[in-house]
Formats: sequence, structure tokens, C-alpha cells
Amino acid sequence: MSYKIGQIRRNVSTSYLTDQAWTAASVKTLGYAERQFNDFAIQIGNDGTFNSNYTYYLRFSIKRIASDDSRFTDYAMTKDANDPRELNIKLQLFKHDGSESNGEYERGSYQVIESGIAIEPYIKGENSEYFSHEVIFTPNSSYPYLGFVLSRTTYDYLGGIPRDDVRSSINLDDRGDLAIVNNVLPVVNADKIGVQTRPGALICINREPIRVGRTGTYELNNGTTISYVGFAGPNGSTTDNIDQFLLDYAYNDD
Repeated sequence: MSYKIGQIRRNVSTSYLTDQAWTAASVKTLGYAERQFNDFAIQIGNDGTFNSNYTYYLRFSIKRIASDDSRFTDYAMTKDANDPRELNIKLQLFKHDGSESNGEYERGSYQVIESGIAIEPYIKGENSEYFSHEVIFTPNSSYPYLGFVLSRTTYDYLGGIPRDDVRSSINLDDRGDLAIVNNVLPVVNADKIGVQTRPGALICINREPIRVGRTGTYELNNGTTISYVGFAGPNGSTTDNIDQFLLDYAYNDD
């Protein structure tokens, strides 16, 4: 068996990501005792769908609730074991908006992308006022809605100020925050790859998200066939915003 090798650096391709227009929507979700809530959601373009033929990159930011926000502090200290100032978000794809099912979703009508995204309260001098998050995902079917589902606490059932207002602080600023991740691997299949990039960078291997470790390197040479490699940028899809990287690959030439 003989191998050929190749190498790609950033700037070789100018189409790492393909921006996707989006529109704001909502999905109905069901809580305890048949209580219904409306959660923020997005759709691609004009009633488009998230398609299993593509892998997507999403980045968003949410303004944290201040730790000294008087609307929540007294309630948090005395009534609720789950602090309502802490937001917990689940990213979930939906086949419908739940309006005709009273917020119930049968198996196969949704896909959880990521759960347990915890957003702690803002404490001046200790953390940032805005929480930013990025994710790469591949739908397992076609879904028209991507929901930002807020985990509900006792406060949401008994409190005064609806925490649904978090939707007004979810920011997707149309700078590549929703995009298709393009495959930059120039061969059909590779047998080995090695990536050098920024520690903590989010990359895509075989349409799955990979978070590069603190060494800034990632290797895959365990016999897995590699057919898809993609790179994302924290502030948009232009070449200048993509993390610097070096991709080495080897493939069988037999």
C-alpha cells in the first residue's frame, strides 16, 4: 500500500462557510401540569428547512441576567432551588412548531443538538455581560425549526417577570452566525489527517464537531475513513475570520 500526502493552509479556499439567511419564529413547548411556553426559534430563509444533506455552523450570544437584578434576587434567595437568574438553554430541531399539538412532540419529530448550555448571572468584574456559544451540527432529517428551549424553573410558573424575554437578547447578527460548513478536503477519502490550529477551535470531521485541545493539534489515524473536513470562524464566514489552520492528509493511491 502506498500513500500520497497533501497539505492545505487557510486562504487556499474562500468558501469555508456559506452564509444562510434566517427568520425569527417560535415553538410551543410543554412544561409541568400542561403549562405551555413559547420559545424562540429560527428558520432558514423564508420557511426553509435544516436539511440532512448539510452540516451547519451556528454562533449566538445572549445577554446574561445581572446578579443584582432586583426582579429576581429576592425570589432566587427565598423560593427557588434553581436560580432564575441562571439561564439553561437546549438547542433542538423541530418538525413543527407545536401549535397544533399543544407543545407536545412525538418521537421522531425533534432532534436535540445540544443540551445543558448554562448561562450564569452577570457579575461585574468576574465574567462577561454577554455569553457566546458556537456549535456545529448535522440534522438527521429535515426540520423547519431550530429552537432555543429554555429550561423552566419554579419562577416561570409562579414569578412575575416572564423569562421568555430572554428571546429579545438572543443575538444572531447575520455575519456568518448561521452557515453551512463546506468540505475542504480535496480528495474523496483520506486515511489520515492532522490539523494544527488555535487551541479550542471548533472544526468538523466527517460532519461531526471536534473541539481542538490545548495543544492546538488534532490527529485521526486509527483506520477511520475521512471524507469531510470543515472549518468555522467565530465572527463570520470570510477568509479573514476563519482560524488559521494547517491540514495535512494522506490517502491510499492504490
